Amino acid sequence: MPRARSAAAADGAVGAAAHAHALALVALHAPSVDPANGDARRLRRLLAHELAHVLAAERTGSVKRLGDGNRGMRLAEWVDEGFAVNLAAAVTAEPGIIDSARSRASGVPMSDDALAAAFRDLNAPERSSAFAIATARVWRALQAHGLAFVFEHLSDPERWTQR
Repeated sequence: MPRARSAAAADGAVGAAAHAHALALVALHAPSVDPANGDARRLRRLLAHELAHVLAAERTGSVKRLGDGNRGMRLAEWVDEGFAVNLAAAVTAEPGIIDSARSRASGVPMSDDALAAAFRDLNAPERSSAFAIATARVWRALQAHGLAFVFEHLSDPERWTQR
């Protein structure tokens, strides 16, 4: 399975979620491969993040196969990653993750196309900014509309975005 950086990648976390209509798989490195995964709090955040990807794929009828360029996804990469970061921060009661992302995203302009490009290229210099912007956008929507509304409309962010 190819390695994929998760949105929890601010601390170097590596995980992957794959989803098809009848099967979902979350893969994480064992602490013997990635010693940082021996930190239970970090591992919970990473697992929550990857499960959020599975939930988003299920909600939108998406199919996520690692290495296919997200061809089967029915939601924008920034929505998928921003939702996963926000959900993981909420599950692990770590609001500092959101505060940090909001601070880093402040005043950084990035179009939806630039966000998509940064998420597709694991080595893009803008990747960290893209995660921050996506996290801040989804956070604003969650504050304005609530989790149920945002989750219901993941594939249609124009219904809830405030740029």
